[in-house]
This record gives sequence, structure tokens and C-alpha cells, in this order.
Amino acid sequence: GDDWAVLKDHEGANAQIARAIGLSCELDADWSEHIVATLPPTLEEIVESHGVVSTAAIAPSDEEWHRDLAILSKVSQPPQVLRAQRPSTGNSDFGFMFDVTAGDTAVCIRALHAASSTGWGPLQYVVYTAVGGWRPIKGSKRRWHKVWSGEATLPSKQGDYAPIPLGEEGVHVAAKGKQTFYIHSPSHATAVAFAPLPMDAEGKLIRDGNVVDADGKISVSTGAKTCSAAPFESVATDSVRAFAGCVEYVLWCEA
Repeated sequence: GDDWAVLKDHEGANAQIARAIGLSCELDADWSEHIVATLPPTLEEIVESHGVVSTAAIAPSDEEWHRDLAILSKVSQPPQVLRAQRPSTGNSDFGFMFDVTAGDTAVCIRALHAASSTGWGPLQYVVYTAVGGWRPIKGSKRRWHKVWSGEATLPSKQGDYAPIPLGEEGVHVAAKGKQTFYIHSPSHATAVAFAPLPMDAEGKLIRDGNVVDADGKISVSTGAKTCSAAPFESVATDSVRAFAGCVEYVLWCEA
């Protein structure tokens, strides 16, 4: 009918899709292929550029265009990166733990981009995570979950970072939820860089526990270095420190 004629027009399709798209959820690759194979050309373009990751019903309807919009109602956005405003100037240690808090929308943390102070490598790294903040569990390994381990060579040039993946599924953080992360290497005391004594826009020292970086969708709070080749030992809370790196994430819907 008239709605389908509008949908076939590229601009009209984008307007319809913009109202229908929700947030991103996971879908198996074979479903994505099936969806792309059965969509009209205009919608196929949108699927290829955004990447369908789930299905969701908008409202019951027998009209073909409405069913296609339902398929696209949970389309992923491209990965986003929150970059630290304060790169390391050579400060590093065996590990660093910090908190990430989601805003009004759930997110999936896909990778942490980090640096070292020497660029040596490859070194062995392990990434741990847990729900909540790092302070109550900073010395309790059993309260954390290992999400990735492997070798990496992290750059030392100021402002350069290399990604550390967080597994195939990433780490999901509910809307308004807090998740803590801990990057550790048993290999060397220069393995993970951080920024000491972070200042705010007015040149004042950011207080421990406060936000150091934010983009409206996620925020990163102050953290702590660990000064031992053994994880969760010698956690230093004597000074305010910030993660020197990036948090890569996608917006995520909660079914």
C-alpha cells in the first residue's frame, strides 16, 4: 500500500527505520544472512551498513513492510570508543583496575585499549571483571571472573593504545549498572599504563571514586594500580589514578 511505497524510497525508509530501531542484541550469523536474503534492496542496504543482530516485534501487523521493520527494530550501532583524556606520561605497573558505569542504555564492552610504558612484548595479560566497583573486592580473586588471557604488545607512545579483546561475547553492563575491570600482567612492572593525579577541566584534582572520562553513554571512574606479579596483591590506593586507554563498546538492548 502507500506505506510500502514510502518505504521503498530511501529517505522514507530511513525515517521509518529510525523510529523503529531499538538497541542492539545478539543474533546468530545465519539469522542475519537469512534476513538480508529476504529483504527488499533498500532495507538490505541498511542491514549491511548497521548489521542486524536481533529481531523484535513492534506491533502485530500483516503488512509486509511492517514485518520488515520489526526485523530491523533491534539493529546494532557501530562500536563506540570512550578515549581517556589523560594519557600516561610513563607511569605504569603490573596491573590496573577501574570501574565503568553505563548511562540510561545498557552496553556491551567489547575491548579495552591499553598502553604500557616501555612497549616491550609480547607480554602475557589477563583481564578480570566483576559486577559493581573494585574497592570492596580489590584483594579477593574469587570475586572476579577472568574474561580474557593471552599475549599482547602494548604501545608506549603517549596517546597510542592497542586493543585487548574481552572474548567473543564481551561484557554486558545493564543500564545504570557498574562493572569493574582489571588488566594484569605477571610479566613486567611496566605492563599497564595509567595516569596519576587526574585533573578536571578547572585544573582541580579529581577525587578518588569520581568520574574521570564520560561521553553520555558510559563513564569511567578512578582506579588503582597493582604492584605485584601476582594478581590482586599490593593494590595501591595511596593516590588518585586514572585508566590511560580506551573503552570500546556498543549500545545493547535488554530483552
